[in-house]
Amino acid sequence: MRAARSAAAERGGRLVAIALVAATAGCRARPPATAWEPGREHAAPTAPDAAVPPPADRSRAELARAARDGDPRRIAVWANRLAAAGEAWPEDVDVAAAVDALDAGALEAVWSQIDPGHPPADRVALRLALLARHRGDDGAAAEWARRVAPDSPIAGRARALARDIAARARDDGVLAVALPLSGPHAAVGRELRAGIDLAAADGARVAYVDTEGTEAGAIAAVDRAVYDVAATAMLGPVGRRAAAAAARRAVQLGLPIALMAPASAGAAPEVGVFRLWPSGEAIAAAAAREAVRRGFDRVAAFAPRDEDGIAQARAFAAAARRAGARVVAEATYDPSGANLEADVKVLLGLDPTTNARLRRHLRDDPKTGWKTFSPDVPFDLLFIPDTYERAALAVAYLPYFNVELRTTARVDPAELRRKHGGRIPSLVQLMGSAGWHHPGMLARGGALVEGALVVDVCAGGADEAFATEGAAAFFDEFVRRHGRPPSRAAAQAYDAARLMLSALRDGGDRAGVAAALRRAPRVDGACGSAEVGRSGEIVRDVVVLRIDGGEFTVDGD
Repeated sequence: MRAARSAAAERGGRLVAIALVAATAGCRARPPATAWEPGREHAAPTAPDAAVPPPADRSRAELARAARDGDPRRIAVWANRLAAAGEAWPEDVDVAAAVDALDAGALEAVWSQIDPGHPPADRVALRLALLARHRGDDGAAAEWARRVAPDSPIAGRARALARDIAARARDDGVLAVALPLSGPHAAVGRELRAGIDLAAADGARVAYVDTEGTEAGAIAAVDRAVYDVAATAMLGPVGRRAAAAAARRAVQLGLPIALMAPASAGAAPEVGVFRLWPSGEAIAAAAAREAVRRGFDRVAAFAPRDEDGIAQARAFAAAARRAGARVVAEATYDPSGANLEADVKVLLGLDPTTNARLRRHLRDDPKTGWKTFSPDVPFDLLFIPDTYERAALAVAYLPYFNVELRTTARVDPAELRRKHGGRIPSLVQLMGSAGWHHPGMLARGGALVEGALVVDVCAGGADEAFATEGAAAFFDEFVRRHGRPPSRAAAQAYDAARLMLSALRDGGDRAGVAAALRRAPRVDGACGSAEVGRSGEIVRDVVVLRIDGGEFTVDGD
């Protein structure tokens, strides 16, 4: 019995793997023989008369063999033969997954070998209809959808597809927006929706579907977008795992999708998967380029020891090296700790066993040596990619170890020389990621962060200057509607929605939307100008801010 279960699990695993690999292939398959072309008579797709079904015993045995081999085409054919013989196939054979694993050419071959009056002929026809729809061949899609029997369990999906095709001939289509509108992340969903509503204020058709903030909810949201809303494209969801799950399902159903999730969610424009949310890694790389452009050529990164922090530090270091700078130090700190002393010592090379000058100083002044030692700081700029709360804590440790920060205060060389025992230390420029761009950093960092550079994709707020006229207009309208300033997340959602709605107007159908998004012009949005790059990811200029006089100001250097 255990062996049987193991074999069944192995067969299921093979089918899932086949489905994931073939999902993208189906979208690029050749058009069916019934491809819709203007000026040509079209008949409904037909299949030759199926041969008299073999005896049920043989069909059952062949189906089991096909499942063991992981052959989705044979599974579909022999499942149909078994159904035509009046028997149901075993529950451990996932026939639906087998059909979804086939591309258009293989599905047409299956259609020619099966009885259209028995399952899974309905699934084969619907899958062919969806693939044709994704190619933009609405005529063939409608013909295949009509082949789904009215009493089939999936007949509702076929009817929804037919309605979608008819609706698309009348308007620009519907943008489905997948957000966590309930559950623990509902507040995030409401904030993003507030920004998207402004982008759709000109009458665009937008339908919100709730993901509940889960992977399963994200998959269900894609299904609702296709079968209930008849959407032409989808924006969202948020969250890496939910976005990845939704992308896989959208590819299977031929729905173009633009994720509002970080880089690890990925993009694949060739199959209609885009990413319209800036990643921390992209901002970190831009920060490195801005640092080098401002003349800093000996840089360092000090990042939290978590997935995001390490990824951003690596992106910063790689971009700095490409820009011609030397990365002289890379260190991490405990993101959950309140005492970062040991980690800061690693950053500054303050190990008496390897630092001879420090060792001598501590020998001569064992009581206060750590406080009076003047370190050899090899970098002129320090990048800290973290939230403002933790970044402020990390910064606070630097002057404790006599690191001199480049602030807006006037520097007295004579005083510096006296403080550091006759040495003139290097001044270190602080540079922070988007997480620094919060009023809390001004309060927590105080004088230590005066003069710090902050790299973000959005600038402008209640007490800030705006980078563009578009940003100012968005801010004013948001405040008028909601009585409060927008978050940067709402601003980024607004820009993503504008890009999607523009592609929806220009593209028309699903294939057209994907193509239009890849060639969409730059828009002047709430976070400055933005466009979709060749990789399918959003490309936008960063804004460099400087903390000056307790305010964030756009840095003009």
